[in-house]
Amino acid sequence: MGVELTADGRLVYGHCERIFAAGDALSQALQGAKAEIAPVRLGVTAALGREALLAALDTLSEVKGLGASVFVGPREDVRERLQKRRLDLAVAGADFSPELGAPFRSSLVATMPMAFVASPEYARKLRGFPRAGEAVSMLLRTPENPLRQQVLDWLRARGGRPIVAAESDDADLLRILAIQGRGAVALALPAVRTDVSEGRLKVLTRGTGLVHEVWVNWPDVGVDGPVQHFIRRLPAFAARLKA
Repeated sequence: MGVELTADGRLVYGHCERIFAAGDALSQALQGAKAEIAPVRLGVTAALGREALLAALDTLSEVKGLGASVFVGPREDVRERLQKRRLDLAVAGADFSPELGAPFRSSLVATMPMAFVASPEYARKLRGFPRAGEAVSMLLRTPENPLRQQVLDWLRARGGRPIVAAESDDADLLRILAIQGRGAVALALPAVRTDVSEGRLKVLTRGTGLVHEVWVNWPDVGVDGPVQHFIRRLPAFAARLKA
């Protein structure tokens, strides 16, 4: 003779089935929530230009499900946002960790060689650049940017007479002004490779010894989390910058 549930037993059994089903659904939901990755808040200094931003986004895209929000601005704004933990990562031309202290870490990712470039029209006026005593309209970084002084020192050591035509820490703006023929500019070679190959810019001189450093700065948040997904891929980021 088989075992049969009483009316009360059937009622209790029905409740148990619903409880177990609800428990399974809750467990699956929790597992799904754990699997989701919080988006990375990425900051990039405008002085680095679009190549650094695109290389960082391409590197982040290697992590399935990892999104990103982006802020591009002056060095001080990026540094301040990182300090206030409004950014998870800051890609810049400088090491922020000495200014921000122990809770922050940094890594020098790449040193990109720089070259002087100008529009083809302006380049024709600068044959033999730099010629001693020759005045050159220059598109320069702002006085606070260490690259500005390095560029000026390089020119003056060779007898050049730089005349300031524009000042900006926005590398893309300087590149556009150079394309328009408004002056010569020193930029990282990867940033102008396409413009040179397509004839918008002409290289005036290579092998300057000037380099543009690329640093990644981040708060020390342990060994796991969205930031670490990027940190583990720094070699891939460096390869993209130099490509």
